[in-house]
Amino acid sequence: MKFDSDHIKLLRGKLISGRGLATGQLAEIIKLMNFNYKLVPGSLNLIFDEPIAFETKKTDEFVIFQTSRYFWKAKINDLDVLLYRWRGSRLHIIEVLAPLNIREHLNLQDGDKIDIQVSKKYLRPRRLIETVMFYIFWSFGRQSWPYKTDKYQYITKYIEAAFGTIQK
Repeated sequence: MKFDSDHIKLLRGKLISGRGLATGQLAEIIKLMNFNYKLVPGSLNLIFDEPIAFETKKTDEFVIFQTSRYFWKAKINDLDVLLYRWRGSRLHIIEVLAPLNIREHLNLQDGDKIDIQVSKKYLRPRRLIETVMFYIFWSFGRQSWPYKTDKYQYITKYIEAAFGTIQK
């Protein structure tokens, strides 16, 4: 994927260890999808300091799989990657898929900041309610809780869904 500076948005996420739940699911999805480049199973889990609203209208460079899994092309350090979210995902988290283990390749540790180059056409304007709900539920050190606690995530997901502040 080729970016030019007029069409790039630089996103900065913080690396966090996941729970290993996506590895098996993503390995199967990767086999079923016909991407033009190889992807290794597993993902980098990133959290943002604010909600990032990705567009879900189908384009030639955006993929919807089984109507509930979304992939957008991006770059990390000139490496082509896919950003991944599923329907119901929180807007401040994203997973990164790549043709190699990025954590090892870039010698990354939990807490490291990672810059992602993404086409602006993949982003949509954030609604005020999305920002408000993020600060109510996920600010003040709770951004990583979707990867650490099921109970809080379970409680908040119904409220967030009612307000439309999760990935649709």
